[in-house]
Amino acid sequence: KLEKVVAPKPYEGDTDPPKPRVKVTLMNKKNETITREYHTVMFAMGRNPNTGDLGLNTTHLPEQHESGKLYTLPDGRVCSRNASLALSTFPSSTFHINWGMGEAHFKNRFIYAVGDCVYGVPELTPVAIAMGEKFARRMMKHEDDTMEYGWVESFIPTTIFTPIEFGSVGYTEEDAIAKYPPGEIEVYCWDFQTMEHAALHRSRRRYKDEYSKDLGNNCLSKIICVKSQAHRCIGFHFVGPNAGEVTQGFALALIARAKKKDFDRLLGIHPTDAESFASTTGMVKMTKTTGNSYIATGGCGGGKCG
Repeated sequence: KLEKVVAPKPYEGDTDPPKPRVKVTLMNKKNETITREYHTVMFAMGRNPNTGDLGLNTTHLPEQHESGKLYTLPDGRVCSRNASLALSTFPSSTFHINWGMGEAHFKNRFIYAVGDCVYGVPELTPVAIAMGEKFARRMMKHEDDTMEYGWVESFIPTTIFTPIEFGSVGYTEEDAIAKYPPGEIEVYCWDFQTMEHAALHRSRRRYKDEYSKDLGNNCLSKIICVKSQAHRCIGFHFVGPNAGEVTQGFALALIARAKKKDFDRLLGIHPTDAESFASTTGMVKMTKTTGNSYIATGGCGGGKCG
């Protein structure tokens, strides 16, 4: 469970096997105390933009977010919150500033912001670099290309680099179900063990030693599709080794509006974890709505043997 905006207090726990538990006491912004027990506790810290000392208050900026982030138009110009929300859904290729919306919204026509200091922008280095490059081309080459930085709709890939990595692009299953009408979302899954683990750790070994055990499945592949759009894929998720590499490649498929039938046409590279998304695996038939099991028993990595 992820607890946001909390301040941890001293914690206590029993680290003795087989079931270590850590009791954690947290305090939120309302000074409410929360106490829970966990198996593992990790600390994560975020950051806020250092915009307080830039003298923006002397430029009559309409407003800033409480974090210090700035509201901008798609072309990077700083604006009011209302203007940013009103124009955030405009396609970048057809975007034109409507000055008739009110001078107060666009009082600073020559103050721009790019990167992590912009409200609503994913705090990712490639996003900030792309925004800066596009801004430079708009200023120096008079191009009109703007950055589409909506986390979901722009299919910006990202990966959490934990020991077993987690990569994702597009909608989560929960967000997709919330956005589309009931029954519109189909989820395809495949739960399996990476080839490296399967080859080295087997429960049925001729000579028993410390490696004679089954480590269990450590990979999960999932794609999320919209039925009414010919099963267009709007979400891609992979948990497993080198998830960043796998996710980077498949992100292009979502940007190109790939459908489930395109994944079914794909032939896998055997044996790899990435082939779990190809037609050679059980992902073609195993869906969460059918009630069938999507947990692999045997096989070679993400594929099938024989």
